[in-house]
Amino acid sequence: MAREKKVRIQRTPEEIAQLRKERAEKKARRQAEIARQLAEEQENIVHQALTSKQENRWEVKRRLEARHDYLRGRRKAYLLDRDLDKAKLEETEINEFIGLLDYWFKEYEESIQKILTEMLKYPEPRLNDAAYRFLSNLLEKGPMGMSFWVYAWNREFVPNDLMEIMDERHLSPKHGLTGYAKELRESCAHIILPREIKKHLLWEEERLEAAKQITDEIKREKQIARVTARIQKMKHLINDVYVR
Repeated sequence: MAREKKVRIQRTPEEIAQLRKERAEKKARRQAEIARQLAEEQENIVHQALTSKQENRWEVKRRLEARHDYLRGRRKAYLLDRDLDKAKLEETEINEFIGLLDYWFKEYEESIQKILTEMLKYPEPRLNDAAYRFLSNLLEKGPMGMSFWVYAWNREFVPNDLMEIMDERHLSPKHGLTGYAKELRESCAHIILPREIKKHLLWEEERLEAAKQITDEIKREKQIARVTARIQKMKHLINDVYVR
């Protein structure tokens, strides 16, 4: 008896996109659960050897890391389909994240750097503005260390607001007087950051090629315009602002 041939299911692009989305969400949930379990196990091990003062510091760091993970997770969920409802925060949450910036001092600086970077990326104008003002105030007080800037440029995406802060002084409709290139050059940004900026420039050029393949004309043109503007900003920083 001849074998029956398997019928290959033909799926539409929309169905394929939905399947990929569901798989990505399932993978993200699985990774989040594994990370939570590992963090819980690590926390139990560390707590066994902590004094009360050290334990208080550990609790603060744990809380800061948890809030960073929460904000990042909400932003990643939003990016799956650009659904703003997935990124919407309660008023108390917005105020809480803004208040966490008060922990910016040596002991918790690494955790706050991560939260600050997420606030600049997050699709919530009040978080963006608070993060922008926070960095501006630090730079106005004098040259700040490079650790935050190196961390931010080592991420997979650098927000436009961050590039605006790194630019020369100019009037912005969004932020008013902006640009702290002079202060950042005094911190040796022109020596440390160009390599990272060039890495992102290559990524944006790849994104531009991908944007040209989008079938929906309106979405294609919007994405091309968005990515082209970012490429121009990065080239400006490399060639005009942070030249060694």
